Amino acid sequence: MFAHNKFENYCFEEIPLNQDLYIMDEIYINDYESSFLNFFNGNDFEIIGQVGFISAKKMNDNSIELSLYANTNDRFHEVSILLHKQDFICCVGCYQCDEKPRIL
Repeated sequence: MFAHNKFENYCFEEIPLNQDLYIMDEIYINDYESSFLNFFNGNDFEIIGQVGFISAKKMNDNSIELSLYANTNDRFHEVSILLHKQDFICCVGCYQCDEKPRIL
């Protein structure tokens, strides 16, 4: 999964802290990857699924503290959530395509 050399894959401990990220439901994982692979082959990019706007704030031994921004116009509507390591699937980005890392 996400083996193409244009993807940046992050293990749980490498999730970037204090920067804008996305979070997405795992049900979109295959379609999301396929959309990028098609784009890498010269086709139009297709937006897949819905995302939440987050920032990773603090790495713990078995979890990561995330800030979910319910209102993307300002940073004052922040909800703190905890993502446990056992619930983490992957974190992938594609800076060559200006795609922020996305936690799935």
